[in-house]
Amino acid sequence: MAAQGLHVFSFAQLGTTILAAADWGGIRRSEDGGASWTEPNAGLPDQPVFESVFAVVAHGSMLFAGTTGSGVYRSEDGGDSWTEVNTGLPTLKTVVSLGTSGTMLLAGTQGQGVFRSGDDGDTWTATNIGVESAHVPAITAVGATLFAATLWPTGNGVFRSLDDGDSWTPVNSGLENPDVRCFATDGAALFTGTNWGVYRTEDGGDSWTQVPGSLSLDVVYSLALSGSTLYAATESRGAFRSDDGATWAPINHGLRASDVRSLATSGATVYAGTRDGVWRSDDAGHSWSRTAARRWPTTALAASGTTIIAGQWGGVHRSMDGGATWRLHEIPDLEALVHALAVTGATVYAGTQGAGVFRSDDGGETWTAPSNELSSMDVRALLLFGPAVYAGTWGAGVFRSDDSGATWTPANIGIENARISAVIGHGAALFAGTAGDGVVRSLDGGGTWSQVNDGTMHTYINSFVTNGSALYAGTDWGLFRTDSAGDAWTQVSDGRSHIRYRSPVRAGATLYTGTHGSGVFRAQLLSLPRPDRVAYTSFASTEGLALVGDAQQHESRLRLSSSDASQTGAAWHYAKQQVADGFETRYQFQLSEFLDGGPEGFAFVIQNSDAQAVGEGWAGIGYERIPNSLAVEFDTFMHEDASDPFGDPNDNHISVQSLGSAPNTVREGGQLGVTAAIPDMSDGALHDARVLYTPGSLQVFLDDLVTPVLTVAVDLSTLLQLDDGAAWVGLTAATGDAWENHDILSWFFTPAGGPGGPGAGVAVSLTTPTRVAADGSFVASVRVEDELTDLDAMSIKLSVSPPSGVVEYDGVELGGTLLEGASVTPNLEDAASPILVFNLPGVDGVSGSGELARVRFNVTGANEAEATIGLTSVALSRVDAQVIEAHVASGELTVTVGTVPGDATGDGEVTVVDITKIERIVVGLDAAPVGSSPDANEDGSTDILDITSTERLVAGLPAVTPAAPQAAVMPSVSVETTFHSDREVTLSVDTRESVSGIDTAYFSLVYSPVDYEVLGLDAVGLPANASHLTNATPGRVTHVVNVPGLVGASVSDALAEIRLRRLNGDASTPLSLDIHLGDVSARSVFHRTLDIPLMWRPDATAALPNFPNPFNPETWIPFQLSEVAEVQIAIYDATGEEIRLLDLGSLPAGYYRSRGSAAYWDGRNAMGEAASSGVYFYRIQAGGYSAARKMMVLK
Repeated sequence: MAAQGLHVFSFAQLGTTILAAADWGGIRRSEDGGASWTEPNAGLPDQPVFESVFAVVAHGSMLFAGTTGSGVYRSEDGGDSWTEVNTGLPTLKTVVSLGTSGTMLLAGTQGQGVFRSGDDGDTWTATNIGVESAHVPAITAVGATLFAATLWPTGNGVFRSLDDGDSWTPVNSGLENPDVRCFATDGAALFTGTNWGVYRTEDGGDSWTQVPGSLSLDVVYSLALSGSTLYAATESRGAFRSDDGATWAPINHGLRASDVRSLATSGATVYAGTRDGVWRSDDAGHSWSRTAARRWPTTALAASGTTIIAGQWGGVHRSMDGGATWRLHEIPDLEALVHALAVTGATVYAGTQGAGVFRSDDGGETWTAPSNELSSMDVRALLLFGPAVYAGTWGAGVFRSDDSGATWTPANIGIENARISAVIGHGAALFAGTAGDGVVRSLDGGGTWSQVNDGTMHTYINSFVTNGSALYAGTDWGLFRTDSAGDAWTQVSDGRSHIRYRSPVRAGATLYTGTHGSGVFRAQLLSLPRPDRVAYTSFASTEGLALVGDAQQHESRLRLSSSDASQTGAAWHYAKQQVADGFETRYQFQLSEFLDGGPEGFAFVIQNSDAQAVGEGWAGIGYERIPNSLAVEFDTFMHEDASDPFGDPNDNHISVQSLGSAPNTVREGGQLGVTAAIPDMSDGALHDARVLYTPGSLQVFLDDLVTPVLTVAVDLSTLLQLDDGAAWVGLTAATGDAWENHDILSWFFTPAGGPGGPGAGVAVSLTTPTRVAADGSFVASVRVEDELTDLDAMSIKLSVSPPSGVVEYDGVELGGTLLEGASVTPNLEDAASPILVFNLPGVDGVSGSGELARVRFNVTGANEAEATIGLTSVALSRVDAQVIEAHVASGELTVTVGTVPGDATGDGEVTVVDITKIERIVVGLDAAPVGSSPDANEDGSTDILDITSTERLVAGLPAVTPAAPQAAVMPSVSVETTFHSDREVTLSVDTRESVSGIDTAYFSLVYSPVDYEVLGLDAVGLPANASHLTNATPGRVTHVVNVPGLVGASVSDALAEIRLRRLNGDASTPLSLDIHLGDVSARSVFHRTLDIPLMWRPDATAALPNFPNPFNPETWIPFQLSEVAEVQIAIYDATGEEIRLLDLGSLPAGYYRSRGSAAYWDGRNAMGEAASSGVYFYRIQAGGYSAARKMMVLK
């Protein structure tokens, strides 16, 4: 079994055997390096009494386990069986830590201190003097010295024993946080993990220093040393590693799903292969859910319809239902990763690490082992291009197979030793991405290759994807595009050049790319390939159509079925058309020569079954039983009575029919929508029909091509199994014992982006904020990006759902728009579909592009209520009454009530603009707009941490929430005063420690404007390329700094410098300085308000009383200087013998009275020995001044 889903508290190693102490499951043992685990728990008590094993340790040839409530257990057979050894332990036997020192075994308990055994656990003795009731989560030995980590209710730090545990004393000097949880030692230095980072001692615990950079690690639960590398396991930020003891790096790639290794699309669905299995998004990447494929790294993906194949170690996982369930198909004898997949029909090729290319002819069920030129090669890329298969290898260039992988020949001239990471066909050319040599191109089928990098391209290429004439390359330094077959490249990764782009794929108009450590990015492509237009103004020619059954060309018409009995016909365009991303089809039809009221009718059909499909006749209308299809049925059959055995209305109606991938039906069970409120189609007249599909909604129009007669909610990408979003489109009809001619006079079909239909004429769109404030209002903008000429009038129809209760129409705003000054006539009879008609005065019209009008809505719903608003139709006309052809370029938009954390501008989105806005709000230059939420971390205030949180949100990272622990150990920050004259002074803000990872800083000085003038406030210790923003008002000057990116800056010594001039000669009012430093995790590193007394040059030098007094063990000795002087302080015992000399060096005139400026004595003599209780004296020598004072050590 795998050791998954457990909370593992500790590890022990006995030879090659690893044991893990876990909650709710006892001991786990591995004898193969962790590949597999067993449960050797014989003799351990059963659950529920036995809840957890907290500790496990090897002692000689034995193993010992500390448990919750059941004390200590011993194993003498490598963990196969266990025996209770608790003699001498207290009744409440919760042992949370175990340690060894020579022949001694030590046990740390919960609330009952430390126990010792010298006879391999047979008996135990309390060794608790000093730690009688402590909770001891860790215990260790460095040489003959024992150390215990203790957690009292308030935390009591590290205790040391020099007498084998008989007595314990605290050793916490320099240990800022006493909540100590773990130890690690290399035999010389001892490390301890606390609630505030990692500390280190090299003098046996006498003094501790914080390991640089560890403050940001948070609560450290476990430490481990490997050579000079220190590892830390933290409560909420995963695992970290430090190689130099000064910097820490997270080692969390693959935790959750930030490291995306591969991508595939199927229709509108995007799949991401990560180190934590396969994730899926059905909403263009806005949200992701994990499929059932968990716990195995995915290195390659291929998808077709609902079938997904995922490459992994030793084989592939396959899902036949869009990722809901998975089945492992191992490749025989393969003990390596599957790096690449290529699929054609039921044949699957798998490129492997060090084992060549395998082939499956049954969709991945069984595999054929290679025995050819690639058998031992590392294949990282596969391409099916024309009749050939190409394999990109790691270190041997490209190989080609012309016999479906049976044999391979090098296609390598120019790249014989290249490491190939990606291969793609683009036009007539082949492109290969390499690791270190950029992009290479072949114009002769792989015969020869040459570099096409143009000097701007990064040389480490991870993947390719094409879009029409454009080729995209994902590199280690951003995403690049070429429109010239590689001759020139342009970076298109929108400032994200530091991100490694792994595997871009295209789904319709959207480009998705997986990254290393940054999840998935999405981009809308500006230009898509425009498929050939299906356009028949008449059917004088039926070229391009497959006429099936009784369908025929009749004069200049397409006759699907004749006015005769038992006719069944269909007409399909020869090429599949893109339907998943949207389409429009229009056709003119005429039904004539009726018998008995006419037959069932005809249908427009989308299907992905067969290029010459034909369904059942009679009542089946030619599409009945065509699988994987959707039909828009135009039915004219007049039943003899009001009932219909098929469940559709009597006589004249339109319905939409589908059973998904199953065979379709005309019956009620397949009915997605139906209407009989339509014109009479059996009147013998010409009728115009229009079907408009945008993802999620299909609308049917009859004669009035602006107002739909039927709207059906449907998503073709999920309803049907499409071929990369494409399917055959056509028309079907049938007759039975009643008949009529089903004639089509013209037919136009255009996928999204093509001429005519959804892409015809000018594009008019509607934009709304995604989130809006409760009890407020917002505007939806109607825009046209194409140039208009002589626009005179516009009519739009909106959709609002629900029509009330969340948002409600409240009028129109035209100021600054193209239609400014127009009259507006609203039709609000149907609140769900308001219609607005705009008419400009005069006869001149307007020309231009941009915003046409703004529609205002009131917000009436509660927080998190949602409404959808859409632009259903648009009509434009010129001053000469000519129609301006236009189409709607946006679908329904969802508006959610409630602000978005980090949206400082109130536009419903979090972007880089909000970062700047929050900077201005924090510094006091701007106020937060109504409906905005600059509190990005939701802690109830807006400060510099919200700047970082917003940067993280923009980068796709989570913002820190109030529940996230704050960094509690703060660096020492002091303010030193330098007087330049009796009028000017400089305040130097300094830190004594080096602090890394700083992202933001805030300095705000409050002063009396009557007494002082601020000459400048500069953050001198932060990078010059950072954003610096200052707001100076009488009595306060505020300065905010934001380091670019999320890499942070290191600061030491100087932080800021403030220069003031005294306006009033007698002024001595204090200053207040608020200092706040934040790191790249959006946590506080330092936040404190310092009161700064400005005492000018003293009149006389003086020795002042020490504080505290009496003291134990440390004190501060204050003094004041009237002039620059060399200062020394000698400390004497009661006999007059000098025991310590504090040489402070040359100091300027001023007051040295605070802990940050006064002299400090740690209570030790020159030999480092602690002073005993008694009276002591100190003498200050400053230039010619000398004075002595008395002080007392009291223990």
